[in-house]
Amino acid sequence: MVRLKNRYLLLEILSPVPTHPTSTSAPVPPSLTFHAPLPSNLTPPLLLSALRASLVALYGDYGAGVTASSLSVKYLSPATSTAIVRASRAHYRLVWAAATMLEKLPGGRGCVFRVVRVSGTMRGVQTEVVRRGRLVVRSLGRESGEGPGVEGLGRGVDVDVDVDVDVRSGGSSEEDEGSEGS
Repeated sequence: MVRLKNRYLLLEILSPVPTHPTSTSAPVPPSLTFHAPLPSNLTPPLLLSALRASLVALYGDYGAGVTASSLSVKYLSPATSTAIVRASRAHYRLVWAAATMLEKLPGGRGCVFRVVRVSGTMRGVQTEVVRRGRLVVRSLGRESGEGPGVEGLGRGVDVDVDVDVDVRSGGSSEEDEGSEGS
């Protein structure tokens, strides 16, 4: 029996914050200028159709055909502007190029897709999502001037980090307890 080998691409979707010169709201921190939350109407099927359309535009029927069976959007978070896309190992570079060439979200809003990490397992990409989420929270805390904690996020900036990760520890608790008593 042959095992299908896939690659998981972690996409960061950079989309500038729409600015309104007459707005009296609090200024947006520099790190949120391009890390604005995505529209809530962006769903995994819409992102998948945009990727497929980009594949057809770049590679024609060949690109659409070789990636059709394995291409899927496994995770999409509008709050953190990240997505995880699965593609076959043999053709993940085609999907990478197609994602890079996307210039607009399905709603018409301009954006840039950046591939942050490619991994052979979902777990590798999930740990990178968690690591990047922690870095964003720390940087927002520093920019607010109230230290590196989450407490500094209260200055007119609403941040919702939505990450679901299931990472199990390798050791058992019995081994840890036995080593303390020695």
